[in-house]
Amino acid sequence: MSYDHQERRVLVRAMTDAGPHAATLCAGWQTRHLAAHLVLRERRPWVIGAEVVPGLTPWAERVFDDLANVGSGDDAAERWSALVERVGSLPPRWSPFSWAGNAINSIEYFVHTEDVRRASGNDTPRPMTAQGRATLWRSLRRMAPLAVRRAGVGVTLTVPHGPSVQVARPRTDAGTVVVTGDVGELVLFALGRGRHAHVRASGDPDDRARLAEICPGPGSDRQS
Repeated sequence: MSYDHQERRVLVRAMTDAGPHAATLCAGWQTRHLAAHLVLRERRPWVIGAEVVPGLTPWAERVFDDLANVGSGDDAAERWSALVERVGSLPPRWSPFSWAGNAINSIEYFVHTEDVRRASGNDTPRPMTAQGRATLWRSLRRMAPLAVRRAGVGVTLTVPHGPSVQVARPRTDAGTVVVTGDVGELVLFALGRGRHAHVRASGDPDDRARLAEICPGPGSDRQS
């Protein structure tokens, strides 16, 4: 089974255990909103795109809200179960996520699983397989440069007793910050969840502060 399929299953379990109204690390979203986002992302991506088009934003928000609204009556549990089941099912063949799933979805599902787990206070890193580590590391190397480039400082991501990569070079007035953590924790850091990740940043305090403006979280030690 590919890693993205494994993470999809883990995410479904986390959502099922949490219920529809649990908090997540996505600002303003409960688990029901996160589930709606994932369903639209794979099955109606044009709705996601319409959210940033001024004339279409109200329509896109209505579609999103209708899908996320599982209600609170007698049928709420059934509607929530049906929504989570859609998250767990594979996308249709025409969806780009059906043929590029492992490369695109692995980080998506991993991060959103942690959005659910860590919002509940469970910040213990999950055990990872060699397949999972390798998949996330490849994806991290591709996306991290874009995530940190506006800081203007050099950034090196390092896994203890593992790989290391420089994802940004410093400008002339800056040095390099080394961020150390397991692969999954570095992913969370790069995608804005640094306050909830087990990472450590070392380097000049001013450089760390500049990086923290872009990727909040670590100063000199892990912060939560």
